[in-house]
Amino acid sequence: MRRRLGLLLVPLLGALAVLATLALREAGAPSSGGSSPADAPPPRDWYAEGLGTRIHDERGRLRYRLEAARAEGWADGRSRMESPRLELHTRSGEVWKVRADAALAEGEGRLVLERRVRARRVAGGRPLRIETERLVAYPERDYAETDLPVRLTAPRMETDAVGLRAWLAHGRLELLSRVRSRHDPQR
Repeated sequence: MRRRLGLLLVPLLGALAVLATLALREAGAPSSGGSSPADAPPPRDWYAEGLGTRIHDERGRLRYRLEAARAEGWADGRSRMESPRLELHTRSGEVWKVRADAALAEGEGRLVLERRVRARRVAGGRPLRIETERLVAYPERDYAETDLPVRLTAPRMETDAVGLRAWLAHGRLELLSRVRSRHDPQR
């Protein structure tokens, strides 16, 4: 029920944003000027500051929470966020907190986190931190991946690699290439 309400709220906010945009145009708001219409990005359909959403599973348990300082979206279902924060509760009971400078939410539950991406497991397993510059996450599937350099940090261990696939609900990480690890049993 809550999920359906959340899914209905996004189009409603979008419709309100479209109506506000049309009202401003009719009122004679100045255009950005200077650039040709071909160079201009498509007009956004909605905009929000201090955005927050929660998604629950069929039993009412929190699956994930997504917050962003600012967000804007388009009719095709894409939205761009500034300073996104994702809290993911996997089916196996792990809790991951992920933050980045920006994100692009695309269709089919795909969230592309960009610039200074930091993910850390805070519950349900051994502490682990993942750092990279781009992470493609599928919160509904408890899966994330990157083809860029990545650093994993855990107590007494640090690993650098290029590329990562993470099946978060199963606690399984696959490092794709150039793996270098340091282990300090005394730390």
